Amino acid sequence: METSANYLPRYQMEKKPISTGESSSRVDGREILRARAIRKSFGGQVVLDGASVDLHEGEVVLLRGDNGSGKTTLLNILTGNLKPDSGTVWLDADGTEEKFDFPFRWWQTINPFSHFSPERVANESIGRTWQDIRTFKSRSVLDNIAVATPNQPGENPLQVLIRNGGTRRFEKTNESECRELLWKLGLKEIEDASAERVSLGQAKRLAIARAVRAGARVLFLDEPLSGLDTDGIDEIINLLTALVEKDRLTLVIVEHVFNIPRILRVAHTVWTLSDGIVQSVEAQRILEDLPSEFDDVVKKLLGQFAKPECRVEECLLHGGARFLRITDVKAKPDGEVPVLDVRSLVIRRSYRLVIGYQVLDGAIQGLSFKLYRGDVGILCAPNGWGKSTLLEALVGILPSSDGQVFLRGVDLHQVPPWERVRRGLRMLTARNKLFPTLSIQEYLSLSNQPSERKQGRLSNLKQSIGELSGGERQQLSLDKLSIPNAVTLLDEPFLGLDARAARHASEQLWEATNRLNGTLLIALPSSPD
Repeated sequence: METSANYLPRYQMEKKPISTGESSSRVDGREILRARAIRKSFGGQVVLDGASVDLHEGEVVLLRGDNGSGKTTLLNILTGNLKPDSGTVWLDADGTEEKFDFPFRWWQTINPFSHFSPERVANESIGRTWQDIRTFKSRSVLDNIAVATPNQPGENPLQVLIRNGGTRRFEKTNESECRELLWKLGLKEIEDASAERVSLGQAKRLAIARAVRAGARVLFLDEPLSGLDTDGIDEIINLLTALVEKDRLTLVIVEHVFNIPRILRVAHTVWTLSDGIVQSVEAQRILEDLPSEFDDVVKKLLGQFAKPECRVEECLLHGGARFLRITDVKAKPDGEVPVLDVRSLVIRRSYRLVIGYQVLDGAIQGLSFKLYRGDVGILCAPNGWGKSTLLEALVGILPSSDGQVFLRGVDLHQVPPWERVRRGLRMLTARNKLFPTLSIQEYLSLSNQPSERKQGRLSNLKQSIGELSGGERQQLSLDKLSIPNAVTLLDEPFLGLDARAARHASEQLWEATNRLNGTLLIALPSSPD
């Protein structure tokens, strides 16, 4: 590994103070949501088996559980995106009490005014944000907020024709109020920018602002901190705290296991979903007894891969990143050509330098490293550093500005992505891109994987991939590593996995490297503070 130019002092990011959520762990607000004896199964496998929850105004709840425990299923039910097999959901977020009993009677299914749907629940002031940010990318940030305003007269063609002046006045008022909301949420400086040009942290704030503009008094947030750097996490935590303390919003948050300590700073209650039921405890009790699953994931990987016959080399990179190479010195013959050889690589996104850095004389210093057959490279860097950009450039999705990449001695400069895949260079993205409408059986057939290895909900081969949780999809994606002699790039392979699933995933990676004579490059986020 080339270390002379890249061996820099560790970069310490300036920490900004964030709100610690010092409100009492006891919430005295009125009850606004209640679910009782919720039961839901998929293909005969019971996911929720009598789950019950209570939610009060101004409460912040962390919803946690193992992969496949039913967190996404519960969120989908409480937001109207999925009907339970049986149980009761009671809502009173906007002062209008409404109760839904399941299963619906036959006459309820034909009554257009009694449907349990996302639109109906949203009208009860229940909002939701998703893991994947869903914005109108070609429209401005201001337009993305304004479109969420309910009951706009411009939505009715007759009203536009008959009361055109009133419609115009409403639009001006709506625009003015949305600008005020953007200013309040710290997004005023980007109000005219298109949604596709804002940062991930700004896009997440935009999604929250849009839900608030739609009238949400209860917000269900699916991994609001994932993919953010330290500053981005602080911004979201501050925003959520302000919404709770100043506007009395109620939050239910699902977050990746390594970000749970951050959420516990502002949470009042923890819902733990296990064996189909929910146990509710005060957040302070969980915070005082955090399990060892929050240990440094890099240390766990080193323990998995760094056997006594292996050598571990560490290189400190710019921007607080570090690169570790684990190599089996006995298995690698002298003079062997590197499987992956990266030389002075520089990558830009538009005018922004992402990979590489400027030295004192103004020159741009690129990134260099080498991996040999059987090596495991671990790139550990803060979110926003450019991990995904680097891997996408290596596999040919993004162009590089300067430098060279060699695969088994062959320069990949003019080799298209599909040809790189054919030659054994593969990538698993941070957010898996599986086909949601395929069944598990169809997916296994498409990727030439055996079906007898699946367990839990993945054993139901008729279930569609779209019904799986993020962690279950990630586990399914990891099975694609069973390819001999491949060079596999893994972008946050443990994203969405609990501690047990992460251990199993690391075992899969170890098997892929040793049994199949493969080479791995793993990109991981720096551990949270």
